[in-house]
Amino acid sequence: MNKVWYKIKDLEDIITPALLVYPDRIEKNISTMIAMAGGTQNLRPHIKTHKTAEIVQLQLNRGIQKFKCATIAEAELLGNCGAADILLAVQPVGPNINRFFRLILEFPNSQFSAIVDNVRTVEKIAKIAREKGIVVPLWLDINNGMNRTGIPPNAEAVELYKKIYEDPNLKAAGLQVYDGHIHNKELLEREKKCNEDFEAVLDLKGNLEELGCSVPTIVAGVRQPFPFI
Repeated sequence: MNKVWYKIKDLEDIITPALLVYPDRIEKNISTMIAMAGGTQNLRPHIKTHKTAEIVQLQLNRGIQKFKCATIAEAELLGNCGAADILLAVQPVGPNINRFFRLILEFPNSQFSAIVDNVRTVEKIAKIAREKGIVVPLWLDINNGMNRTGIPPNAEAVELYKKIYEDPNLKAAGLQVYDGHIHNKELLEREKKCNEDFEAVLDLKGNLEELGCSVPTIVAGVRQPFPFI
């Protein structure tokens, strides 16, 4: 095995700074990711770590069609790549709401969705969707311990999800749970913490379904808890 596979032979020909991509390593990582998830149907890779159309294309070539992104620019990149399902995993606010709608209209062959965690944003997106005569998928962003964004999985979350579910110009796509706070060093401890923090999310899902509100999907599983989701 070549232990220095990453070394460049002709450094004089490299204009720096430069992004170096090793396609064979990326292909192997994609294969490993698909194997761990049991297929492409359960995968929604985030492009914020590479922001590169060529890498998106490698994933598309392997049958991955669902993606997450953190910015409008990344969402546009995915639209240009022809991704079928694009989740903007940051709540659009201010001018980004209109930018989000422009993407929906610019790339009709891609489905764009976004996360939300408050009534005001939901109502604003619903109003614009109604004016444009379209239906926009929204995910309820759940705070299960990260304490950065999202709404706690409580009665208020139930009411907000119901509001999305009942609006004719919105589609309740499910729940998004960013569990990046889980980083226990020991595997068993990390699994225990993941399960504990996810209990309230599953209870929320059950409560919503008892009320007749479908929760089709839960998007979760960042690097640390990925093996347990």
